[in-house]
This record gives sequence, structure tokens and C-alpha cells, in this order.
Amino acid sequence: MTALSHFKLISLAGILALACAAHAKITPRDIGKNLQRATPIVFDHSNTPHVFYQGPDYRIYHAWAVGAKWQRELIEAGVDAGFGISAAIDPAGTIHVSYGAYRGIGLPKLVYARRNPSSGWIVTDIGVDGTDTAIQIDAENQPHIYFGQLFETAYAYRDDDTWIVESTGLPNTSYRGGFVLDDTGAAHIAYAVGLQGLYYATNDSGDWVATLLTPDWGNTAIDLDSAMAPHVVLAAGDQIVHYSKPGDDWESEIIVDTTMLPDVNMEQIALAIGPDDSLHMLGGASIAGVLEVPFYIYPNGEGWAIYLLEAKNSGFYPVITPDNNAVMHATYSTATRGNTSTLRYVALPLADLSGTWTAVAITEKHGKLTLNATIEVQNTGVDASAKTKIALYLSDDETLSEDDTPLSTAPSLKAIKPGSSTIVRLKARLPSDFVDGFLIAHLDPVDMVADSDATNNIIATLLPPSQLRESFMKAP
Repeated sequence: MTALSHFKLISLAGILALACAAHAKITPRDIGKNLQRATPIVFDHSNTPHVFYQGPDYRIYHAWAVGAKWQRELIEAGVDAGFGISAAIDPAGTIHVSYGAYRGIGLPKLVYARRNPSSGWIVTDIGVDGTDTAIQIDAENQPHIYFGQLFETAYAYRDDDTWIVESTGLPNTSYRGGFVLDDTGAAHIAYAVGLQGLYYATNDSGDWVATLLTPDWGNTAIDLDSAMAPHVVLAAGDQIVHYSKPGDDWESEIIVDTTMLPDVNMEQIALAIGPDDSLHMLGGASIAGVLEVPFYIYPNGEGWAIYLLEAKNSGFYPVITPDNNAVMHATYSTATRGNTSTLRYVALPLADLSGTWTAVAITEKHGKLTLNATIEVQNTGVDASAKTKIALYLSDDETLSEDDTPLSTAPSLKAIKPGSSTIVRLKARLPSDFVDGFLIAHLDPVDMVADSDATNNIIATLLPPSQLRESFMKAP
């Protein structure tokens, strides 16, 4: 059973229990107090994470990790700044940030800031109304900003030192999933409109063209794979759905379905595509309308693995981004107290367990067959694995199936550091009428380990048939 199946079938109590067990090595950290809004992440050449958030004082902050601690600085001293923050980093390591800020009477204004390593932040008011921004950097290191105005969205980009602003003609909606640039500089966006549906739009033809993907609506996110094909995810009620366009036509798949859990609603979603084109998502699920919980979704070779990060009321405004080593990192906010929430940050490295049978022996005494074997279990991932149990089966072939015979022995598997291995010794009683076949070990049958590849968690070895037959013939 995959982690996805667990999520669809367990009760509310089971969900909360799973949060305490799964991802035992992945621990969210508090960065500081913030207003409950999205907090982007970028990584510099040293793979240091930089995050940007609006503090409870309505000022915009830049924080970066120094070991286990976070350093902070103001991007600008003015208050009423930092609405709808977005950030990007160019190949030279320059950080670019966009946001909305009130500059007196009227609507918030669109602001662009660039961090000069020697002189600090250079802040530019672009001169138009704008907030809820999304920024990308093109191949010439020029910033492009997609942002909201009063009724519509707009698009701004810099040509040398001149900012060009154009209307997209697309509606300004609270269900906007950001935007990404492809290799040609064309923009791709996703947004949803209540009672209308989910849309994908692009300006690759020179004009903005929107396509309706589904009449369902909710929070959405977009990213491009290495072939520049768009991927859109939608969190809507009891489902998270993935829409992709590998060719001329759009395709869809259901990633999460909680129809068997009527009190669980999918409300928040963020998307990042890794260098290997694998999709990684950070979601937020509402439990009975009173508790929001964050969960990480990724493919593990068998399907979509889903792990809860914590059972506290959090997971609001999720953001997920890969670092320079393709490890995913995420931010989200807790519930508010007054007008203040806590900004949470979490790195999401994955283990990768695999195993090799190193010895298998069968002995007979008083007509009883005893198996003694050892397995070398390796962790070739980038994170330590959690403690788990190994399940053992007797089978007619090398494939684990429902009709295989489980053994009562369940040896423990300790946590293994990345790049390390351990030897597991096991001893089990075999049925007296079992003549020959295979011994199969499932290294993590209850999905306790956040494993990047679950397909190599099942290992099989051929039992010595001659010993078995001889032992069976001797049995009374």
C-alpha cells in the first residue's frame, strides 16, 4: 500500500498520528513572526536559503540562514510594504524582489528591489498600482513581473533601464498560481475564477491567450518541465489534480482524492519541478474546517507519496522550491493570533533505501524449519531514514503479491545516515510444508521512511531448494 492509499483510507485520528511518525527526520523550523502571506525562497551560489516576508510591523524583511540561525535585514525602511512578495536570483547571484507597497493615498504601488552585495538594496518604484506579484528573470538577467491591479492583472518587464508595463486583459483573482518564463522569454500563468474554472494563459503568440482547463476552481500553481511543457496543479475540495500538456493536448490526473474523508478539504497548493522533471508539491488540507495541516507530495516510483509535516494548525500560503542540489525546501505560515502568524521553514531531503541479501540458511530440527538470514540495507539518499520494520514473505516468484505468505517475524530497521548501510539479521520459523520458493523482504511496508524511490525497497532471494526438500522429507 502506498502512502497515497494510506491518506485516502485512514481516519482523522490516523492522519494526525501519521504526522507524528512520518518524516521523523524532517523538522520544520520557525524563522520569526510574520503576517500570513506567501514567503518565497531563493538559493545563492553557496546554497544558502534566502526568504522574504512581511513582518507584523508591515515592513518587508530578508532573512538568510547562517548555520542553524537566521540573519535578518529590512529591504526598505518604509511601513506598509511587502504585499504579495516574490523573489528570484539570477546566474550572477543578484537577488531580485517584487512586492506592493503603499506610498500614500490610494492603492498599493508596484515595487522592484535588487540587492547589490556592496551597497545593499536598491529599491525602485515602477510607478503603477500593483500587488500580489510574481517575478522571473529572463536569459538577459532582466526582471519580468506579473502582478494584480484593481480588476485585472498586468505584466511589467525591464528593457535595459526602461520599465514597460502592459495589461494582460486577464482577471485579477485571489486564485492565482504565479507565472514562469520559458527559454524563449514567453510567460506562462495559471489562475482560477470562482464559479468559472481553472485557466492556463500564455503570451507566447505575442498576445495573452487563456485556455479553460476545468470548470473546477481553487488554489493553483504552475511550473515548466525541462521541455518547457506547462504543468498546473489545482487544490479544489476533495481533490488535488495535475494538468499537463506534453504535446498538443492537455492531460489530467488525480493526485489526491479524499472523498472517503468528507471532513478533509484540499485548500492550499504549491508546485516545483525538479531537474529530473519530477513534480513536488506542498499542500494544505483543512480538517473539519478548524485545522489546517501541511503535507509534502512527491513521486516515489510507485505513485504519489504523501507525508504530513505536522499536526498543528499551519500550512497556510505554502511555497516550495528546489535548492542547487535538487533538494526541496518549503515555507508556510501557522494560523494567526491577532494579526500575527509564525513563519515556518523546512528542508525536504529524501532517503533512498535499498537492500541486498548477504546470507540465507535453513536448518531443520525436530521436523521444524528455521530460516537464518542477513540483509545489508543501504541508504543512498540525501537524508537519514526513519526507524521502521521489515516485513518478510514467502513467495512462488520474485514479485510481492497479495497471495504470498507473510512471516510473523518483523525485524527492526534502525535509522540510517545518508551514504551509510547497516546489517539486519533475521530469524524466522518456516511452514513445515514449504518446499521451495523465494524469500521477499519489504524494507518499509508501512511507509515510515520518506523514500525517493520505493521500487527498490522490495528485495527477493531464492531459497535453497535442496535443503528445503531434504528437510521436508525428514519431517515426521
